Amino acid sequence: KSQNLFKDIMSLTSHLGEERHDKQRWDRIKNASLPILHNCNLVEGDIFVIEEIIAILRTNCCGLTPRIKHFGASRGIALFPYFSMINHSCIANCRYTVSLDNSTISIRAMKAISKGEEISIHYVGISLGTLTRKKSFNNQWKFECHCSRCQDPSEFGTYLQAIKCED
Repeated sequence: KSQNLFKDIMSLTSHLGEERHDKQRWDRIKNASLPILHNCNLVEGDIFVIEEIIAILRTNCCGLTPRIKHFGASRGIALFPYFSMINHSCIANCRYTVSLDNSTISIRAMKAISKGEEISIHYVGISLGTLTRKKSFNNQWKFECHCSRCQDPSEFGTYLQAIKCED
């Protein structure tokens, strides 16, 4: 069973190639983790697998539910392999919650979903403006969102990233 889970995890998108193109960012990751791996006497092939795993985790993990006893801070990240296959939409039709013990994740529809319609979630907070969201999408998941909200300069009349001009 764990062999199949590992195979499923390794089949997830990693964006490792794109991560390596951002030399400054990838060097930070490598400089922080690879010396530890070398000290563990891992062979070069093992290190390539671990690099791939790190990239998979960066692309597919979600934040664990913040707790009051932790002052509202996230308690880390978790990988739910099948959940990570759900695509993003700024006007998502579902939302997700992580259980109190952080062991399971639930997806709930926020509106009626038609047969054949894609299930989607928000990858980032809905209160972020278009420029901030787009930067996150590009940095973390390597995509550009072209949904109707991102195409509307007023963000459906919310003007989230508008600057108020003084008279």
